[in-house]
Amino acid sequence: MNTSISVVIICNNEAHIIARTIAAAQQFTDDIVGVGRGSTYGTQPLVTAKVARLMKNSWEGYGINKNKVVG
Repeated sequence: MNTSISVVIICNNEAHIIARTIAAAQQFTDDIVGVGRGSTYGTQPLVTAKVARLMKNSWEGYGINKNKVVG
């Protein structure tokens, strides 16, 4: 797949929906990054199992955390 965009997903304790979210994003790109601060409900293993990168950050706000990935 030709990667022309990146998808950044802010996630924290989103195990109930993260697999579907990543699957939807994979229709457009293979560059998917999950950004979280240490989920306790199984989100992190699901992100890495779906061929997405995972970045762990402290919570500094939605925009700041997302911009750390793209900036």
